[in-house]
Amino acid sequence: MDRRIIKAFLLAPLVPCLVQAVAMRNPVGLIIYAIFSYPLVAALGVPGFLLFRRLGWLSLPHLVFAGLFLGVVSAMLLSAAFGWELESYAPQSIAMSLVIFAAHGAIAASAFWFIGLRGRGSNIAVKRDAPQAARPLP
Repeated sequence: MDRRIIKAFLLAPLVPCLVQAVAMRNPVGLIIYAIFSYPLVAALGVPGFLLFRRLGWLSLPHLVFAGLFLGVVSAMLLSAAFGWELESYAPQSIAMSLVIFAAHGAIAASAFWFIGLRGRGSNIAVKRDAPQAARPLP
């Protein structure tokens, strides 16, 4: 991976953390959200990027959709890991949490694209060999 991609992986998870800290008017939120963001990026974001790079799906809309999806997956993983009993929460509260996690994923994915991929076109996609004509069997 080149330097812009590495920089994007290092900086993009901070963007939704900053947004959340400003929205909550609490700078401590930045630290708390960063503690969760980086492991989730390592576990879900890096493999997702490698898959999307292989498929050639590195446009902004592709990454935003993936960020939305991975944000919801992150919410489910965290609730399972910490044993949150979802039955004790109101359905509206659960839905709002999923929306917030999805927004975090979309913001991080957008920041990743702007930092690491903007202006590159398809140069970052994995190069594939050109199709070869089949040789006749002897």
